[in-house]
Amino acid sequence: MGRYMRAQRIPSLRRSDLSACKFVAVRCWNLRTIRPALFVFRRNRCGFADSNKRAAVLPRRQHRLQVQHRLRHRRFAASAFTLLELLVVFGIIAVLVGISFPISAQLRSRAQRVQCSANLRNLYIATELFVQQNGSWPQIEENDDDEDAPVDFGNGWIAALKPFGISEKTWICPTVQNLLGNPDISQNPRVDYVATPFDDKPTTPHEWPRQPWFAEVGDVHRHGNLIIFTDGSISDLRTVAGK
Repeated sequence: MGRYMRAQRIPSLRRSDLSACKFVAVRCWNLRTIRPALFVFRRNRCGFADSNKRAAVLPRRQHRLQVQHRLRHRRFAASAFTLLELLVVFGIIAVLVGISFPISAQLRSRAQRVQCSANLRNLYIATELFVQQNGSWPQIEENDDDEDAPVDFGNGWIAALKPFGISEKTWICPTVQNLLGNPDISQNPRVDYVATPFDDKPTTPHEWPRQPWFAEVGDVHRHGNLIIFTDGSISDLRTVAGK
């Protein structure tokens, strides 16, 4: 053989030959390097490989769906609570509710005390205006022999101070109202603050700075009856007795 060889024509491959094996190779000679070269023909380059490609895609989709289903199951399992965790949460809620009841009751009692003090302050201002306008303390008659004497006495005070912006609600202590079951005060008005009876002289109510003007009917705030004095200060009976 000479140094160079003539180029030979590569015979064409049949379709049956390509389908019979995965890779088909034809050996030829490189004319420059005198070395054999290998030409590879892959199956996916042929038109008849579409069915094999679709068959390979279906298992991939099924595997992908299985992976997504597993991930969803893991996420649901991670977000779910166990029975022990639910019991711990319910126990914490029960403890918080048990602690909040005394605190809420204490806050409600303080709010009612503040409202009661505000009622006494309004009664004091209205009575001061009454004295300045009429020149004496309100003279409300009280008959001890009549059964309706307390009701008439309360109605007399309500009528005396009503022109000065005092309504029936101002005479009601919120704590006493709750203890009585929140009755309707529009039909049955009452007076939860007792006024000191003064004479008809204009200077009598202001002669003693620490003389009570109004006081609660009972110790409903657990610190003694609230009292408002001539100088406008408010205190409870226990504090006054301690001094």
